[in-house]
Amino acid sequence: MKMINIISKTNDKAIINDKLSILSPLIQELLDETDDNTIKLSNFNNLEISLLNDYINFIIKSKYTYNINYKTVEYFMNIHNDDIKKNINIINEFLKNINFEESTKFYKLIDFLDIELLKDVLVKINLSKFIKNKLNEIDKLKEINKYLKIDKNKLLDNYKKFIKNNESLYLYEDCLQDILNSDVENNSDEDNEKEQPNKTPKINNYPEDINLSISKFNKEIVDINKKILDYKLNYISICKKKMLYFKKLINEYELNINKLCQNINTNFYNYVTSTNNIFIIGNVHFCSDCHEIWYLSDLNKDYKDDLTDECETCMEEEICVDDIEYDIIYILFNKFNLTSTSYEKDSYEDSVNDINCIDDIYQHILKDNYSGESSFLKNTCIKCYFSNKEYETCEINQYEFNHDVVSICCKKKYCKEHFGSKKKICCFENCNKEAKMCDNCFKDNDHIFEKFRYNEKRSICNHCFMFSCKKHSFGQYCLDCKRDDY
Repeated sequence: MKMINIISKTNDKAIINDKLSILSPLIQELLDETDDNTIKLSNFNNLEISLLNDYINFIIKSKYTYNINYKTVEYFMNIHNDDIKKNINIINEFLKNINFEESTKFYKLIDFLDIELLKDVLVKINLSKFIKNKLNEIDKLKEINKYLKIDKNKLLDNYKKFIKNNESLYLYEDCLQDILNSDVENNSDEDNEKEQPNKTPKINNYPEDINLSISKFNKEIVDINKKILDYKLNYISICKKKMLYFKKLINEYELNINKLCQNINTNFYNYVTSTNNIFIIGNVHFCSDCHEIWYLSDLNKDYKDDLTDECETCMEEEICVDDIEYDIIYILFNKFNLTSTSYEKDSYEDSVNDINCIDDIYQHILKDNYSGESSFLKNTCIKCYFSNKEYETCEINQYEFNHDVVSICCKKKYCKEHFGSKKKICCFENCNKEAKMCDNCFKDNDHIFEKFRYNEKRSICNHCFMFSCKKHSFGQYCLDCKRDDY
């Protein structure tokens, strides 16, 4: 068994099995230029080289399959044979216990040595770890914010009970809610400007001794009431300060959460670009809904797996993903020079759009340059796109509307995007009845009038040509215009 001596940046030596030369063309080239099987990798530390040594030892024990050609259309399109699947599982098993910081450093060495498959799998794992770390950070902030809001609501509830038990302080009833509703942080010193509850009136016109006793009693009561009032006002002031504190803190956490959410996307694509990997750039994307990674190369398969027959137009527009897949394979053949056993290169001589790389395809998708509907990819993956869809049936209630408009509805089901927003609204004052129909079935009032002009009961009035529901139509007229037809 031959060994390779790898010298690190700090001149430390690692002895690695020569299976490494099978995986890395660069290592083989460097070995051909030396007599003692010693290679100096002066840009890399002991950590990265130690991980490389552990990796080679691990795959040797795991019966890794060498000399597989990964530069194929099938590999890019995630169509893997059993050997590739086994190798991917072995790599995943090795990488599962390496933290994100170590794996990102490890990738730089693997990219430099151009170790196929490990390089691609490592990028995907690093992206997954990056997203997980960021989402964990966001979840911690959300959890803190959640308890802040709970404490804020408790304060609000307790304050309401306090005011309810002290009716003389009704002037302060809404002060906490006002703080929450205000865009400006209030100053709690405004308490002094509030109208004070009425003082106990003095008692006059009594005999002197009674007056003195009553005066003393009144003074004591006033002093006690003033002291109690001061305590109550102090409580209100503290509550206001606490509410201001909650408001400020909650706003800060929400701003940080929003900022982190926005940065995930930016940092994700910055990392993708930094890999300089043809199998990754333009192909790997982040779903802002489910926070999962999805691949452009899986688009056609995922689309057909998740597509439902609930919307007829969605079914008809499947051609757009075929065009996208066609352009992907065109790039793989004509720009990346990949080979294939399943696809004929002659069938992909021209592209649907003007493209030079996979990312060009994605940019054309964002601009809706493919036939059919492609804008669903702008913010979400295919699975979330279909699961978040809402559907409507082109059907009008026959008990609320006349037969003419009921009969023109196709009764087909569409997603909201393809159903449209057109509707007929009853012209009778304060009537809120709406007759919704799909874009294909919707007709203007003149068309409905001409088609059903001889019906005894119609939705379009003979006189004003306005639309009415069944309740507010009278024969061939609306209720407002009802008159003899002669």
